[in-house]
Amino acid sequence: MRISALLICRNARSFIETCLNSVRRQTHPPDEILVVDGNSQDGTLEWLHQQPDIRVISQLGHGIANARNTGILAASGDCIAFLDADDSWEPEKLARQYGLMSQNPNLQAVTTLLTKSNDPDQAEWVAMTPSGFLVNRTVFDQFGLFNEEWVVASDHEWFIRTIRQGLTYEVIPVNLVLKGIHDQNLSIIKRKRYRSEMMAIMRQQQSL
Repeated sequence: MRISALLICRNARSFIETCLNSVRRQTHPPDEILVVDGNSQDGTLEWLHQQPDIRVISQLGHGIANARNTGILAASGDCIAFLDADDSWEPEKLARQYGLMSQNPNLQAVTTLLTKSNDPDQAEWVAMTPSGFLVNRTVFDQFGLFNEEWVVASDHEWFIRTIRQGLTYEVIPVNLVLKGIHDQNLSIIKRKRYRSEMMAIMRQQQSL
């Protein structure tokens, strides 16, 4: 079972090195590392092109959903592990997920727990965010890609939609993801848009 690590970034020069190094430190390394760059202007793209172990894809469309879809379509792995450029993984993250999926062939996805970088108490949360998930790529054939209609909340819409339609997933009850929280998070910058999209998504799902 081949694993594609899929990173997405835009103007992430201050985060991307830590993020990528967390992928490189995996005890079960991915078979390929793809980075989809959304037209970075801060030196991110130039730095990425100096890294010999990654494949850089320049995003032709717009938005986070398009970036993830671009990477999914380009990936060669049987499973895809998502990672946003401001997040990072603990070294055993992929190994724990790979082991669980190998033992359970009907399992379609695995996530873990996460902590947030701005939380001094290091509270643990279920990682219902792409950076937590290892996903069998057949899931996208069954349930579809990320909906590019949603600017901020496309990942939440995807999780709600696929779980309602029968996605089989498990949570490893161990903190294996650090979620970067800062004033450049899209859900913070566009807080009002995020709330309105989530309300629209919930109404849409309730009407199905």
